[in-house]
Amino acid sequence: MSKALAGEKVSGFASRLLDRLPGREYAQEQIERVERRVLTQLKQRLDQLESRAGQSVSVSVLAVQQNQFASSGSADLIHESPARLLMNLLEMSNQQDRARAQQGFFALVLGSLLPDEARVLAAMADGTPHPVLDLMVGSKIGLATQPALELISSVGRDAGVQLNELTPVYLRRLMNWGLVERQIQEASDLRTKYEILETDSALRATIARYTAAGMRTRIVRSQIRGTAIAQTLWDSAQLSEMPTF
Repeated sequence: MSKALAGEKVSGFASRLLDRLPGREYAQEQIERVERRVLTQLKQRLDQLESRAGQSVSVSVLAVQQNQFASSGSADLIHESPARLLMNLLEMSNQQDRARAQQGFFALVLGSLLPDEARVLAAMADGTPHPVLDLMVGSKIGLATQPALELISSVGRDAGVQLNELTPVYLRRLMNWGLVERQIQEASDLRTKYEILETDSALRATIARYTAAGMRTRIVRSQIRGTAIAQTLWDSAQLSEMPTF
């Protein structure tokens, strides 16, 4: 199977995951509401710019922003201001309960994920721990160290991602969303997986480079797993079809 076709299948899975989420319609309605307001205001600004005879108009975000600032006394500006946007969000918060707030959050999260990240989420949503390594480096004089490589894990390969080298980036993004958490302690039942992971060619090459430069290196073992939020999201999606890893 070509990478393009595989990517389309994974993208389709991520789309189905989002489609099955309860409350997606509500979240989409709120997003479209904001989009319509922004597009309406943008069109009004562009119409005003085009009506100015003899002026050269550059249709760019910067030009629109500058024109908005110049006409800040107009009644339309209030609809585009941070104050108005914040007020809209506060009004929406008065119309939702806990379930809708959670569903809106899940829809936002899933809409932001890449197909590869959806596969990692699928592999970790049940809370099963996965090994992760950090490479710390420091001078031979002194105790301070700093990370040279972080979040090296086999979970991307296990999940069948297309860009395994971006697994640390995927994990960091999932951690930022609260879907993945790290536990600093080493998992004894993952010893074999740690040892296999430590043979990674990129890791060994980085260690060799710092060692040749007279630096000391240390590999730190820890574990990552899906959070309770990830489990709740997965249960809410109620998928009947799982991707093949």
